[in-house]
Amino acid sequence: MLHDYHVHLESGPYTAQWIRQYYDTAMERGLSELGFSEHAYRFSQASSLLETSWADAAFHYDVHKYVHAVEQARQQGMAVKTGIEMDYIPSREAGIRAFLESVHWDYIIGSVHWIGDWGFDLPRFAHEWKERDVVDVYYSYYEILQMAIRSQLFDIIGHFDLIKVFGYRPPRNVIMTAVYESTIRLMKDYDMVLEINTAGLYKPAGQIYPAPEILQMAGKYRLPVIITSDAHCPEHVGRDFPLAQRMAREAGITTLVRFEKRKRQYVPLLA
Repeated sequence: MLHDYHVHLESGPYTAQWIRQYYDTAMERGLSELGFSEHAYRFSQASSLLETSWADAAFHYDVHKYVHAVEQARQQGMAVKTGIEMDYIPSREAGIRAFLESVHWDYIIGSVHWIGDWGFDLPRFAHEWKERDVVDVYYSYYEILQMAIRSQLFDIIGHFDLIKVFGYRPPRNVIMTAVYESTIRLMKDYDMVLEINTAGLYKPAGQIYPAPEILQMAGKYRLPVIITSDAHCPEHVGRDFPLAQRMAREAGITTLVRFEKRKRQYVPLLA
C-alpha cells in the first residue's frame, strides 16, 4: 500500500523511458504507485515566480512536456501520478495560483526553500548561514511556512523542518516547541497533509523530516500524512521507507493519504 509522491526527474529527460527507470525501482521495493513532483522553478512558465533571477537564468523547460511524459507512462501501464513541488513566495501568490491552475495535477506539494532571495538549502548559498542569526532564520522560515499553509494553494506541506538541512539548529536554551506546534495546529485547521521525507538522512542534518518530536505532534493532532523519498535519481525511490513507517507508527499515525486529481483516499499504514 506504500507509494512515493516526492520524486524528481531532473537528472534525466522528460520521457516515459526515463520514468520507467524510476518506476521499476518502485516496483522492486514493493510500492503500489509512484508520483512525480518536479520543481516548478525548472519550468519557463514558473521560473520567474521566485524573488531571484537564479532559476530564470538556469532553467527553461516546458511544464507541458513534463506532464505529457507522465501521461505517456500512464498510458504504458505504469501506476504514476502527476504532481508538482511549488516554492511558496509570499509576494508571488497570484502568479503561483495562476501557474498551478494551468495544469490538472493529482497533487501539489508546497515547500519553502527561500527566505527572501536566500536559497537556504542550496549548497551555493550555504556560506550565508555563517553570517546569519540561526534563531532569526528559524523564526523567519516558520513565519513563511505558516503563510504557505494559510494560502490554501497546496495539498501537502513538504519537508516541514527543511530549515535544519545543513545541521544549523537553535541553541539548546531556545525552545522551538511552541513554534512547531502552532504550525502543526495550523496545518490541522487548514486540513493539510504532512510529508514524512527520508531525504534528510542524507543531508548534513542526518535526520528524517520532520524530527521525531514534530512527528509526535502530527500524531497528536491526527494530521494526514504521506511517506516520501524526495528522490532525485531512480535508485533513491522508496529509500528508508521501513524506518519512516516505524517512526510514523510510534507517533500514533495509522493511515496514509493517496491522491488522484487532488482528491484524497485514505489507506492503512500496515505493520
